[in-house]
Amino acid sequence: MKRFAYLDIEANHTNWYDAQIIEVAFIIKDEDGKDLDYFQSLIKPKAEINPEITQLTGITQQMLNNAPELHKVAQKIHDKLEGCIIVAHKISFDYEILNKELTPLNLTLKNKKVCTLEMSQRLIPGLKSYSLKALCSLIQVKLKNHHRALDDSSALFHLYMYLRMINGELTIENRFLPEHKKLIESAPKRPGMIIIIGFKKETFKTDNLNKKLKELLAVCPNNRERISAGPKVKFFQSGSLIKAGLMLAKHDKPIYSHCVYKVKDSHGRIFLRVGKTNIKKKALYYTKSKKEALKLVSSLIKNNHDNKLVFQDQGSLQSEVVKNNIELTQKLKKIIALEKNYLIRSTDLMNGKYQYTLIKGNHSFANFESTQMINKSDDIIHSELKLKKIGPREYMSLNHSLMWIKNQKNKTDVLFEVKK
Repeated sequence: MKRFAYLDIEANHTNWYDAQIIEVAFIIKDEDGKDLDYFQSLIKPKAEINPEITQLTGITQQMLNNAPELHKVAQKIHDKLEGCIIVAHKISFDYEILNKELTPLNLTLKNKKVCTLEMSQRLIPGLKSYSLKALCSLIQVKLKNHHRALDDSSALFHLYMYLRMINGELTIENRFLPEHKKLIESAPKRPGMIIIIGFKKETFKTDNLNKKLKELLAVCPNNRERISAGPKVKFFQSGSLIKAGLMLAKHDKPIYSHCVYKVKDSHGRIFLRVGKTNIKKKALYYTKSKKEALKLVSSLIKNNHDNKLVFQDQGSLQSEVVKNNIELTQKLKKIIALEKNYLIRSTDLMNGKYQYTLIKGNHSFANFESTQMINKSDDIIHSELKLKKIGPREYMSLNHSLMWIKNQKNKTDVLFEVKK
């Protein structure tokens, strides 16, 4: 069993080769963080403490006058640390100053060492400060009496566990920072939108806010960059997934510069083409770049027959055209859902009402609420609906949500095809 000693030294100087110890403390724990032992003591130095150190630590000369000299507790310190992996923030100071003062007493430290300062700089690049105080603020650990050795040792343990988790050394399930844990506990298990602002801004649509937040904010290697930025996290709930998608499109305002559309040649064969988005013309699919559009087209037509039709007789020609059109249409159905008229109802009530979205092909849509459970279009009062035109953003949002809804295991939205 590995034993870790979380060591902190307070000294009367910042350079270890000039400094004398005024306080030493360490907490010994096993790999899982279980307490095994601890030590804490003020140490009376040979030189008097200066006012700057007293202001920094709160340790006064009077407190030190009643403290033991190091040689009186040195053997106890050495024995307790024997066999431990020593963890310190800036190991080059704490470990070396202790070893320097133990060596004249024929007590030498030969422990393995871990530096949380070096780990933090490697695993969390880009921070303004890597002080213990700044890092504890980042991981939401309260540092009660900073620059008192025992309290700093306790904070050091929490920092090291955090660093091990984001480095993949520990696999503790459902481990979250305190602030994130409170947020997750307040999040309902319903659809909505999540906004995370850290080193960068991230937005997500989800059919389960609670589950998605747990996935995004768990302390683990996959989320290292996100949670190490000390992000601000917000969520907005909706009754249905399709409404959550529209919320996200309205917030993000994505730009779809290119689109995929279909054309027919003189023989009636369907071809896919890539072009710039024109809001006056409907497309099959919208993309954020020409490269993305070309890649999509390539994936759809790569297995289709590409025979030179001009040299075939009429019967063979017609057969190949039909076969090509059927194959391409089947493939398009896998990525395009926005061709029919749909009514989508939230599975659960939100604020005492069901949320509805009525989609009229790829032309227009309307959102409305009702206490009534509507299952067919005949029950809709169309004159009361405010229809909105479906633009590229709404098209892609609705299309993506419809594909998601059709494959949902835990239904958040009930989907009906309706008459024109």
